[in-house]
Amino acid sequence: VGRCGVAQRFDCPTQYGARTKAYEIDYLRTVDLLEQRQLELTRDVSKAYYRWWYLNLRRQFYREMDSLYMDLTRLTELGYRQGEKNYVELLNARSNQQQVALSLKQANGEVEIARLSLLSLLQYDTVFHPPSHEMGILNVQPDSAGEDPGLRFLRHTSQQLEAELKVEKQQLLPDITVSYFNGTNRYPAARNY
Repeated sequence: VGRCGVAQRFDCPTQYGARTKAYEIDYLRTVDLLEQRQLELTRDVSKAYYRWWYLNLRRQFYREMDSLYMDLTRLTELGYRQGEKNYVELLNARSNQQQVALSLKQANGEVEIARLSLLSLLQYDTVFHPPSHEMGILNVQPDSAGEDPGLRFLRHTSQQLEAELKVEKQQLLPDITVSYFNGTNRYPAARNY
């Protein structure tokens, strides 16, 4: 008794097209998400850089103020020793100098935090220095390159859901099955079936 058979099942041919369309839309969503993340990273790096630059300029201001108040305190102490200034003026000068020194110390800490934040975004470990000139006014220009990737992502998400619904509907269609069977029986005058 010999039997041999082969069978192959195929999805309805329209399912393949529906799946391909869903995969293409999923790819577009991924590209949109990548572009959106790139824009966010660019924004975050720019924001961190300008914050670091601003804090450096602020620290520079406090350094100059600290130097001026140190000189003022020195002159007030000299005036106090010569009898030209009273003790209250001396205490006031020292208090102001200590307040500015404390502000300078705080500014140094803020600059270091801003620098580390910027370096963590850049994934860069080389030391570089901010510009020493004054910050100008930043002109914000609208993006003229095209549509926002976040909006495209939402639109493609909607399209993908529709495409996946079509795939599910296509799966309800009957499959195509192709079979071949060759067999005989053990009785006399047996033939192949």
